[in-house]
Amino acid sequence: MASTDHTPLTLAEILTAGWRQKWLALTLFLGLTFLCGVLLWLMPNRYASQAQLLVRLGPNAVAMDPTADLSQTVSLQESRLHQVNSVMELINSREMIERVARRVGTERILEPIGTFDRLVQTARGFIPKSDIKGEQGYTAEEIADLIELGEACKKLERGFSTSVGKKAYTVNVHFSSNSPYLSHDVVEALLAEYPQYHSSAHGATGSVEFFDQELASTLTSATSSQSKVRDLKVKMGIVDLDSEKLALQEKLSDLERGANDAAIELAAVDAELASLKAELSSMPERIVAEETTGIFKRSGDLVRQGLYELELKEKELATKFNADHPKMQSIRSQLEQAKLIANSEIGQTPQVRNVSNPIRQEMDLLYRQALAKQAGLKAKQKQLDVQLVSAREELVELNLSGAQLARLSWDAEVAEKTYMDTAQRLANARQIADLESLKLSDVAIAQPATLQLTKTGPLRLLFGAAGAMIAAFIALFVASLRDASQLAKQRTTSRKRQPSRIEIWADEPKPKPAAAASVGVKA
Repeated sequence: MASTDHTPLTLAEILTAGWRQKWLALTLFLGLTFLCGVLLWLMPNRYASQAQLLVRLGPNAVAMDPTADLSQTVSLQESRLHQVNSVMELINSREMIERVARRVGTERILEPIGTFDRLVQTARGFIPKSDIKGEQGYTAEEIADLIELGEACKKLERGFSTSVGKKAYTVNVHFSSNSPYLSHDVVEALLAEYPQYHSSAHGATGSVEFFDQELASTLTSATSSQSKVRDLKVKMGIVDLDSEKLALQEKLSDLERGANDAAIELAAVDAELASLKAELSSMPERIVAEETTGIFKRSGDLVRQGLYELELKEKELATKFNADHPKMQSIRSQLEQAKLIANSEIGQTPQVRNVSNPIRQEMDLLYRQALAKQAGLKAKQKQLDVQLVSAREELVELNLSGAQLARLSWDAEVAEKTYMDTAQRLANARQIADLESLKLSDVAIAQPATLQLTKTGPLRLLFGAAGAMIAAFIALFVASLRDASQLAKQRTTSRKRQPSRIEIWADEPKPKPAAAASVGVKA
């Protein structure tokens, strides 16, 4: 049997094997190198075009949709970073690629440029294709256009690349193709299409019409709510609910205070009446008003009456005549005689006069006044109680009606606030629509599309060196395998020609057992 050797080959052994199989290795190396050179020659040149967009802090960075209702503060740092990433994603979107493809033209994008593209297109021409049929509401022409557009978009996606500047708010756009003019036109088409796409993506389409309808609806609701509030106030006969409640509360306080005061006064009057009644019952109705002593007798009274008349007459004559007048002398003489008679008739008779008790009369008057006051206070208290009950019922009714009025007022306030908010949103929507009509954008073209006529690829020298190294490795590997196969065949042939060791050992004479014989003799 032939033994297999699994020892790995060293570099020296590989080079030795390649030298022994030098013609095979050289032929294979030259063939692979030629094939690599042909492929490098067939590879089309690549031309690139670049552009740069600057993302500014514009209306699209901080503006919100009119239908949104978020916080009044916006994080500028976060919004800027998200804005730059959003711009890059929009550039890489399928919609943007399709817009660029339509603007440049799918036929121009799919047009073969260079020998390799022409060969590929020629090879594809030999592949049979099925006829395109219309389906799902699309005609055959529309489906063919969509297929062509999809192929153009795939080709554009392979050539497009975008990146964000480090610590900058810029977006770098790069596109490479087999034609410098196609690369330039594609990047230029992207720069022309993107501002409109950016504005439409950030726009609020239909907001103005929506808020116009909402404004009319909220105006009707607010007017209806205000009418209900007004009608209820007219029915209740009030102007303001709070002031009406305050006035009613003050009225209730006054009535309660008046009722308390009337009750206190009535209690005082009742006590006063009881006291006066007790005093009147213990007091006599009549008392001795005066007792007169030294009163003249009846005859003396008559004399004194005449004396009094004479004194009056004397005074009357004294006003008319002198003292020496005979009438004056006569009247004086009569007066002296009358005095003498009156003095002789003097005598005392005591007299007593009983009158009604004035204190009792005063107390009786006070008692009657207290009774009148008591009746007035009772009538006042009764009226206050009636008014208090009426005021409380009015308060209950006002509270019940006030709840309904408060609900209607709240509905009116909400409707009015909604109307004002809708009006503000409508103004914002119109402002945004005006800005959109002006085509204002927060993305500016910092660098237009470049036209570079110098090729950027492929790196034929580098690829050629790499191909030559791969070809050399393949040639040495194949030569090593060929050399190992030949060496294995040679060893097999040489082994078949030489006898085996078993046969050689069988032909040799066997030695005598000398040691055993010597052992037997000794025994």
